[in-house]
Amino acid sequence: NNETGVAGINWNVKILIISGADYNHEIIEAYTYIRDLRRRYNETNGQEGAFIVATNASFGINERFCSDLPVWGAMYDSLGVEGVLSVGATTNSNLNVDIVGDMPTSCPSDYLMTVTNTDEADIKVAGAGYGLTTIDIGAPGQNIFSTLSNNDYGTNGDGTSFAAPHVTGAIGLLYSLPCMDLAELARDKPADAALLVKDFILNGAAENESLAGRTVSGGRLDLGGTMNEMRTYCGGVVGELGVAVFSPNPTDGFLSVKFSTPVLANYSINVYNTLGQLIHTGTLEPADYFIDNVELDLSHLSNGTYFLSISSVRDVYTHKFVVY
Repeated sequence: NNETGVAGINWNVKILIISGADYNHEIIEAYTYIRDLRRRYNETNGQEGAFIVATNASFGINERFCSDLPVWGAMYDSLGVEGVLSVGATTNSNLNVDIVGDMPTSCPSDYLMTVTNTDEADIKVAGAGYGLTTIDIGAPGQNIFSTLSNNDYGTNGDGTSFAAPHVTGAIGLLYSLPCMDLAELARDKPADAALLVKDFILNGAAENESLAGRTVSGGRLDLGGTMNEMRTYCGGVVGELGVAVFSPNPTDGFLSVKFSTPVLANYSINVYNTLGQLIHTGTLEPADYFIDNVELDLSHLSNGTYFLSISSVRDVYTHKFVVY
């Protein structure tokens, strides 16, 4: 969030990078390490281990079935029991994985999410795998603007390997939203929480003609739709009213207010003087979950101290400011 380069699906997350898993036994060892960290976290109530919620596999073996590598495939259920969803990128060939196979996206585990590639036109890329029973969802993976190895930013590649991490990031994003019901479920029944998050993503996917009949969901990853699915589960409320930026203060009469809201309801915005008299009123139409921005023209106010109040039925935010 430094207004430089590129922003990903999440801002405040930690990524555990595991490298060197090139062979079947190394992949199993890597997944076992992840499982053990989350298991330790569950067993110690967070005192040890790590709260890992997702793994990303932007690798695989074309035209191999999960039954050919059963121990590798079984790892996804083992991870899922501990509360970890795994994400797999399918083949970068226009193949029906249902028929020809792909590893790991042919694995039948409920705790594995499988991803194909869509382009800037929101169409499945021709050179990307599909499968009505094996490939869950599409996600952007063409001309992705990202970080480069020379400490710069740019378009550094295409493929399902770029699509899958968007879904992995979405899993982390859902767990980061302040929903007490999901947090309690993740603590008490982590496997159920993982499956619930998977449902949020698949049910919230945007319908897509190029993916219909070719994927389980028939859609492309849609964070807004996904978070609306979660909002329903959370009783329509996710988090609290938050004001991220309030500037400048003192002001010559023009204020910029950046804020986020937990519910899709209009907010009243009122300005009072130090005597408590209402001298300005208006409404805000919030953007769902995300930071919204409103510019206020208060240049008609006399010099002095004022209080700005943003309020709804359940939330209120008040801030003092000075006009000079």
